[in-house]
Amino acid sequence: MPVSNQSDPSSMPLTTPPGEGASPQDQLQWLNRSLEQVRAEIGAERARGPLSQAELEQEISDLQQNISQLETRLKRLKVTCAKRKTEISQWQDWFAAQDDHDLAQDKQLLDAEVTRRLREIEEKEAEISRLLLRREELTGEIEMRQVRIEALRAGVHDLPMEQDPRILALEKARASVAATIAKAAARSSTTSRKSTRGKSSKKASSRNSKKRTRTRGK
Repeated sequence: MPVSNQSDPSSMPLTTPPGEGASPQDQLQWLNRSLEQVRAEIGAERARGPLSQAELEQEISDLQQNISQLETRLKRLKVTCAKRKTEISQWQDWFAAQDDHDLAQDKQLLDAEVTRRLREIEEKEAEISRLLLRREELTGEIEMRQVRIEALRAGVHDLPMEQDPRILALEKARASVAATIAKAAARSSTTSRKSTRGKSSKKASSRNSKKRTRTRGK
């Protein structure tokens, strides 16, 4: 049975984290959003009482079943795309082998067959992209429930919210990224001051050189 997560902030996955190579600023924004979401989740858990471990494990099982069905669909789509690409190549080979006098008609047939297959490939690749994104979301939902199971085992619901390990981990990551941003800003400021001093020194040297030249001229 599919898991419904409507109007339940504790069942919503974290937003997709920034990809590899993302800037520290993007990482900081994601961590800030994640902290807000996790606090809302923990607040909802405490308001209604946490789900039991058995309930969470059942939800994980349902989500894994959804992923399995999604993987089956992905595999079929990829096989179809590969088949259509092979057919396009075969049609192109067929046209290249034609030596009759009516190549225009053959080219028209080739274009029609290739265009139809390219359109189908485009549609299926778009669906593949959507399914891959959904797979990431489902995986995130599973990970969130696994974290909640660990929280149950650790008895974190008896701790103040800000001492919840989920919040502490995000706060630690945010502090690290913020420190990286601060160091980069400090280096940039130092470089800028050095550059300004360098330009001033060059201007002063140029003025002194011009004065010496005028003095020798007199």
